[in-house]
Amino acid sequence: MNKIISFVLLCALLITCFSGCGIFGDKNTESNENSEQSSNEDSNFSTSITDLTDDGNSTDDINKNNDDYIIVESEINGDPAPAYAIFTKIPKMCALTETHIPISVSYGLNISRSAKNSIEWDSYGYTDIGLVASNKDGYNVILNGFNIKEIISPEYDIEPIWDDDRKWLVGLDYSHTELCMLPLSLFSGDSGQVYIRLYEYNSADPDGSHGAGAGMGFYYTRYDKYISFSTEIQGS
Repeated sequence: MNKIISFVLLCALLITCFSGCGIFGDKNTESNENSEQSSNEDSNFSTSITDLTDDGNSTDDINKNNDDYIIVESEINGDPAPAYAIFTKIPKMCALTETHIPISVSYGLNISRSAKNSIEWDSYGYTDIGLVASNKDGYNVILNGFNIKEIISPEYDIEPIWDDDRKWLVGLDYSHTELCMLPLSLFSGDSGQVYIRLYEYNSADPDGSHGAGAGMGFYYTRYDKYISFSTEIQGS
């Protein structure tokens, strides 16, 4: 009789142990599923940010696809035509995690070779060329600067592009293009306008009067995770 009772108690104990293992197994599975779901959500968030920052906004991709950029240029027509011209290519969108915005800038002296050679630079009154980005708050970022005599070198030549009948100027072909990095701090407001200017100045009095030059502007709007750029004021 004692053996029977002992056998029954042993069976009951084994059943209880196996039931407990099954319960703990279910809990572990549920925990893994929750962890996997959470991991997938984080991965999706990271992917969306990565897509945003890598979508044609890196310096290696600055010329990848015009659909990813806005084109802004100075006025090229006039009587007389402007002596300088500037052309910029700016990404339509950048993540706010970036510290700088890469832009492509082309510029030069838009006059003939003979006219360039006839300028008496030593008595011209201006000694340098400046390339500056600024906002309406007066925050200026110097992008480049060099001696004014360098502007007559072939590196800064500009060739006109005419229509088929050679009656109208439809564009300019720039010899010089450089990559400039605009700090995110330049876009300090919720929205606004940024200007890029190329101008002659005297290095002895950099804050004095400026000579000939060219300029253009573009607009920006900041959102939660990114900043967008356009050639016109964007709607709120």
